[in-house]
Amino acid sequence: MKNLFKTIFFATAIMTMAAFASFAETERVDNLNSDFLPENAVDVEISADVPEYYNLKIDVMINDIDFDLNYREDLPNNGYTRTYPISAGVYDVTVFSNEDINDEYTYEVSPKTLDTSKCQNVKIKVKSLGKDIEAGEEDNHEVDESIGPLDVEPEIIDLSDGKTYGTFRVKLVSYEAAITHVTYQITDGKTVYDIDLKREYNFAADVLLPVGSYYELGSPKFDLDDRASWNNEIRCTWSHKYNRGTFGNYYEIVENNTTLLDDLEIMMIQRGDVFPFDSYMLFQPMIKNERDALIESHAQAIQESLNETTETTEAKTEETETIAELKPVEDTTNVDIGRIIVIVGAVVAILIASVAVVLKLKKK
Repeated sequence: MKNLFKTIFFATAIMTMAAFASFAETERVDNLNSDFLPENAVDVEISADVPEYYNLKIDVMINDIDFDLNYREDLPNNGYTRTYPISAGVYDVTVFSNEDINDEYTYEVSPKTLDTSKCQNVKIKVKSLGKDIEAGEEDNHEVDESIGPLDVEPEIIDLSDGKTYGTFRVKLVSYEAAITHVTYQITDGKTVYDIDLKREYNFAADVLLPVGSYYELGSPKFDLDDRASWNNEIRCTWSHKYNRGTFGNYYEIVENNTTLLDDLEIMMIQRGDVFPFDSYMLFQPMIKNERDALIESHAQAIQESLNETTETTEAKTEETETIAELKPVEDTTNVDIGRIIVIVGAVVAILIASVAVVLKLKKK
């Protein structure tokens, strides 16, 4: 009798567990088919390796949508590592910086084509054009800001006219991104010498001048970069960085010697304010136009995406309605309640039968 009771008990337990397992599986499937599940998206980590002291915004364009990295001291890797949820797919990746108006850096990205099914990491390498940055090597930040190599030799300009000469080395203090060419003037009291300082030579020149005494005169005459816009309210004047407010110095040119002028700079004057030449001010219209174009492009891309989503949703709605007309969807809630009632009834019936068998055996 004991063995019979045990058999009935274990059979009842197994049937009960199977019934609830079946219910649990139904619940899991229903959840997977729920309309409340998030859309299919992949977390993509975008990380940039930048030189020391770099603090510009990095624009990462993934299919014309801007995922920007901003400098933040309080964030890991100074904010140059971010994770964004991106819908699964294949995308073109482009990297640049709207704030790098001097074109001081290059931006390399890997991969250039992102397939989220194979890769979820976008890596960016920012390099200074001043010199190649090797692993563990510090960037040189005590040099002129230059678009070209820092070791470019000064241009040699011969104004000696066949006379005995000395060398007058002229160097603009800092590279001005908005300028492509600037003219500096010096005179011996009889002849005015135009000294052309060019961007490709980092605005430096070794000028061969006849021996004698010279002094500075005039104001800066320069050509602007095509991307820069001039403000007619601004005037410019020469100055010397180490003794600002002074201009018109005298220089003695000696045979076989080099006379150095290395603190020449341009000052801006606007509404009575005097300040160093500001390239950023001249690039602001261009930057604004580029940002407006990017914003418009982003808005257009978002609108197109919304239109596609709307069309897809409407198509699915029409398909669902058509199917509903042909074959109404069963009420899954009622089906589940019916299954529960049947399962519970079966368990109760088995228990009653077990008790009846046990009582009958006891009477015998």
